[in-house]
Amino acid sequence: MIQNQIVYFLIVFGMFWQILANSTSADISTQTELAIDITKAQQSDIGSSAQTNTSDCKCPDNVDLNEKTPNGEISYNEQKSKSSFVCCTNCVSVISAPPGYLVEVTESIVYFENAPNTSLTIWNGNGNGGYVLGKLDNDNFIGAFLSTVNAMTLTFDAGKNASTCSRVYYNIVARLHKVLTPSPTSHSLSSDQPFHLITNKDLNSSSPYWTVTAETGKQVHLYLYGDTFDWFGGSIFVIDGTNVNGTIISQVTQLSATTNGSLNATSSSGGSLTILHEAGSYLNFFDINFLFTQLENDPSQCGTSDLVFLTSDSSPATNVQMNNNGNSTATCPAVLITYAQYSSYPGMQLSVSSLQGSMVLYGGVDYRQSSNNEIIRFSSMYEVISPVKVAGRVFVVLLAPGSVVNLNFRWSSSQSFDSVYGGSGGKGLIMSENFPYPNTNSINAGFRFYGSGNDHYEYSINVLRYDLGSNGSLTIKSTYSDSDFSKTLTSNGVNNTLMQFCAYSFAVNYNSNGVGQKGFVLRYDVGKACSRGLSPNWICIIASAATAFTAVAVRFIAYFWLRGKLRSQRNNANSAVQPVHYVPSQPDERGTRPSYEEAMMHSTQTASTSSDRHASVKTLHA
Repeated sequence: MIQNQIVYFLIVFGMFWQILANSTSADISTQTELAIDITKAQQSDIGSSAQTNTSDCKCPDNVDLNEKTPNGEISYNEQKSKSSFVCCTNCVSVISAPPGYLVEVTESIVYFENAPNTSLTIWNGNGNGGYVLGKLDNDNFIGAFLSTVNAMTLTFDAGKNASTCSRVYYNIVARLHKVLTPSPTSHSLSSDQPFHLITNKDLNSSSPYWTVTAETGKQVHLYLYGDTFDWFGGSIFVIDGTNVNGTIISQVTQLSATTNGSLNATSSSGGSLTILHEAGSYLNFFDINFLFTQLENDPSQCGTSDLVFLTSDSSPATNVQMNNNGNSTATCPAVLITYAQYSSYPGMQLSVSSLQGSMVLYGGVDYRQSSNNEIIRFSSMYEVISPVKVAGRVFVVLLAPGSVVNLNFRWSSSQSFDSVYGGSGGKGLIMSENFPYPNTNSINAGFRFYGSGNDHYEYSINVLRYDLGSNGSLTIKSTYSDSDFSKTLTSNGVNNTLMQFCAYSFAVNYNSNGVGQKGFVLRYDVGKACSRGLSPNWICIIASAATAFTAVAVRFIAYFWLRGKLRSQRNNANSAVQPVHYVPSQPDERGTRPSYEEAMMHSTQTASTSSDRHASVKTLHA
């Protein structure tokens, strides 16, 4: 009893340790390539190599599942057995199902005591006609598997431990699985749309498989990225052609953003790939994304054959070096993927080290002009914003003919787009978190830029594109009272809204007021420091005061002018009447009164002074 409890404890502890080890290795890994742990199609060669039963060896019997007996179990040795146990070198067991059904292993566990070379391999099909679905040993001792045909084969190999007859145990629980027969979801690639992306949310739909077809003469290439750490019992089959029962190229049972090894799943000359997924348990805890394309980068034209690049939140920046030496119709795209399973605000930080010519950055994989998915374009290194943060998971960089670029990109949270401080020469990009995809929830977000110190700066803001629907609004405004610039945009537009103003800081406020909008993208450039100037309100106040002062001044001037005029008129009227000078009578020295003529003569001499008049009088009387 105690021995059984110890064995059980070791098994549970081993499972816990394996999960912990996987988690730790994922945290410290620095791989940056597209990653997938994939089981390639392999031909089995087991034949009838099973050991013949002896007194010391009793291999498990085959299991035939049917509709009346849909469940079955294969056990090698009893875990709770206290008696001696069998000791085989190798065993082969087959689990079969009737036509129209597959075999699904829902539980499997192995325990190989002091037997590091012992293994249990699970094959697709009966005998040597299948390929490896999985392999269990002391390092990987649990699993769930699904066949693509109506049989599954188990091969036990004791390896070098056979002669020691170490204690080993394994148990397999299987059941019938009905073959899926729904119509596939189909998509055709084209020259205008050479990429097609299937995300995790599409996997959760009712459609279990998809078929993607390239143009005539081209092949379909498949890239996978994501994480299946919590995906128990799931499986993805990559099938050549459009027949779900066709040739299986690969089967994916484990996927991690930090494991090494890229999937090179390419269709044959038929030009189609079919993806079939069996979700298994814990459907909501895995994250798998498929990127299909019919493009192939020509190293002689693009400088590299690499087309898709990946980085994750636990990886360093990924370097991309490309040049477009092709003619005017050639394109050299680079798909940049940033992955973080549990991020609600996915984004990318892009740093351009050098650029000769021009490049365009698109959100998503559709870079047709009509898609309006362009984020920003740089026509020279002078225009480059580096580093620049953009929201999203998948991007395309497209080079113009004759252009050369050297860039790095890494994962970055788009939630850091709240506020920035800077001065002259600063530049940046602001965009809504959902661009270029229509929002499914209402968005109310803001951004602020603050100038350095107390200086004001000349800001140049260009709204590159905006899709605000019928209810959304985008407002750009200064945030201090000494500059009250403000402009609000509605509806939609492309590259036609340039704003320039002098202020200490500015704010961008976006309110979707609904769903179904792509949002916006704008660029800002910070110019030289500028004077505070006067706001329109102060200008209005000063103008009003000046008008009032002028009116009062005019009234005062008019008043004093009229008063002066009236005084002048009175003076002129006084000077127009000739004064009459009365000469007082004086006694004649001879005692006689002067005659009338003499008196009149004296009265008309008004131009003479008083003394002259007296003299004249004196003269007249001489």
